[in-house]
Amino acid sequence: MSVLKIVEEFLIFSLRNMFSRTFFSFRSHYYLSPSEVSFLDLSATIPNCYATGDVSSGNDSSDIGGFCGENTSTCTITRCYSTGFVSAGDNSSDIGGLCGDSTYGAVNNSYWDVNTSGQTSSYGGTDKTTTEMQMQNTFIGWDFDDDWAICEGTNYPRLQWQIPTADWLCPDGVDFLDYAHFSYYWLSEDCPDSNDCNSTDFDFSGSVDSNDLKVFTTYWLFAK
Repeated sequence: MSVLKIVEEFLIFSLRNMFSRTFFSFRSHYYLSPSEVSFLDLSATIPNCYATGDVSSGNDSSDIGGFCGENTSTCTITRCYSTGFVSAGDNSSDIGGLCGDSTYGAVNNSYWDVNTSGQTSSYGGTDKTTTEMQMQNTFIGWDFDDDWAICEGTNYPRLQWQIPTADWLCPDGVDFLDYAHFSYYWLSEDCPDSNDCNSTDFDFSGSVDSNDLKVFTTYWLFAK
């Protein structure tokens, strides 16, 4: 089996007509043999993902969505959302806030912003207002302990691995609020290993000093 064919089969989930930043992890069931990669089945799960870019298409288009154009196989999208504006030209069909169309695919615990997308329907997913999309209790079944984080009332959920080390306080981004947090622990000593002076002792030296300040400045205004 050619590398191209392996890639083609591995990317079962089609993201046609989508021009946006999307963050997700992909898992599928497969095994390796001496000569090829073969799927145990044609199922896959796309969990913990989001898309924020706008999506647009010309006339006579089909399968347009904020996250996916068409889910073309037995893929399951779970715990995902989209916020971008979705539009298509005249005589277009299958346009959705989250997904435009699906063939056998499933969408679980996923959402789209009905205000920013301009779309009131979708193949799969639940429509929520911008206000609702910035509240943790909107996202049923989502893990906000290990996978996700949210600054309620100001931002959409983000994957925890995306949050800068020095971004301790809401809203998102390293700013003066985080600097105030750092300053509170300035010159603290005997920082316990359990919390490192609330994570301000970057180098784990036991005190918050100029070395930690140097680290903090490298994150300044990051992700604003």
